[in-house]
Amino acid sequence: MEHPTTDWRKYNRWNRRDERMAELWVRDLVRSLRALSWLGPNCVVLDYGCGYFDVGLAIADRVGRVDGFDVEERTVECARERAGDESRIFGDSDDIPRATYDLIVANSVFQYLGSDEGVLRALQLCRDLLRPDGRGEVLLGDLIPRRYSPVKDAFRSLWVASTNGMLSPMIAHLWKASLKSDGLQLHRIDPERLAELADDAGFDCQRLPHNLTPSRRRYSCLLTARQTN
Repeated sequence: MEHPTTDWRKYNRWNRRDERMAELWVRDLVRSLRALSWLGPNCVVLDYGCGYFDVGLAIADRVGRVDGFDVEERTVECARERAGDESRIFGDSDDIPRATYDLIVANSVFQYLGSDEGVLRALQLCRDLLRPDGRGEVLLGDLIPRRYSPVKDAFRSLWVASTNGMLSPMIAHLWKASLKSDGLQLHRIDPERLAELADDAGFDCQRLPHNLTPSRRRYSCLLTARQTN
């Protein structure tokens, strides 16, 4: 069995073939997180759906601790190695400590939850994971609305990649994606429906002015937990 780091380096998705690509696709998100005036050494953050922990590593020096959660076993192994001893990477949501986090970040995650019911369950989990006396925010990035054009999104991705000198890896990624037939259907949810589900889970929902990844066909939201008496 290959070493997890070797698996990470050889992973054949576009953002693993070129590390600069991964940095580019989380650049706006990381910039927004690092600009939060309240985020500091007393804060604990969870990178929900952390993948290889790119976002967590990028803000680790800005907070007291940043943990990660993902469901793919080998991804979790790689994230744990990259995170080192300062962070905890969970592979099972039941293991994540409740009432612990000031901020939860879920980027390019909710479209894989399959249904509105899956989204609601994830939001309810996030509500349980937040500290009652903390900031109580959840940042959702890269949500897909119902009226969405994958073709236009692909052209946008090509333009962003080309202007950053990464056109070849993006072309390779899009070509591989077009040939895949794994039947995966990304869940689409409009901002109004997301706000309804967030309300059911105990959050106020604010749509951000622009998406926090290069895709402008998708959107991002900030959820703030309502205080309970």
